[in-house]
Amino acid sequence: MSKSRTYTITAGRSDGWWALTVSGPGLRRSCHTQVKRLEQAEEMARDLVVTVLDADLSETGAKFELAASGEGVITRSAASFRT
Repeated sequence: MSKSRTYTITAGRSDGWWALTVSGPGLRRSCHTQVKRLEQAEEMARDLVVTVLDADLSETGAKFELAASGEGVITRSAASFRT
């Protein structure tokens, strides 16, 4: 069984979009992307990591933790992705 990898998504509002910074194991530096709706953040981050690492995250048990700020409110959630 593969060990679990946890990636962190930090999201902040930017001109009507959510600007995402993704960091975690295997990434040499933080990567950036954006989504229109916050509920798209985890899927977009997964796609970004798969592309950068050229890896199948279902084999690694990858998890994504989301920390988002907007309108002065901080929300946190966690999700596991299986592809």
